[in-house]
Amino acid sequence: MSESILTVRIEKPLIKVMESDMKEFHYSTKSDFLREAIREKHLKLDEVRRKNEAWDKLLALRGKFKGKQKSEEEYRRLRKEVGENFMKKLEERFGITPPSQNEHLQGAKK
Repeated sequence: MSESILTVRIEKPLIKVMESDMKEFHYSTKSDFLREAIREKHLKLDEVRRKNEAWDKLLALRGKFKGKQKSEEEYRRLRKEVGENFMKKLEERFGITPPSQNEHLQGAKK
């Protein structure tokens, strides 16, 4: 992996907080601490970006359905489709597999 040098000015009170956290959480260098902080910030921003995209898509769909009456069957189909897409994203993100329909039903009977 190629590395670059980056010079950053940070206020002294923030440096003291960073050094305290480094000591408490056993970071060996300021570079290690800052690299991880940047990675975590990127992940949070990426999650915000995905949520914003999902809201944009949802609002765009709202405009398509505006004024059109949907049947109960159409709503059921849309809910199922959204649920399946949501579960796929959870499976990808967390590496989980949902229980089968039979397992789900058996658990509800107990």
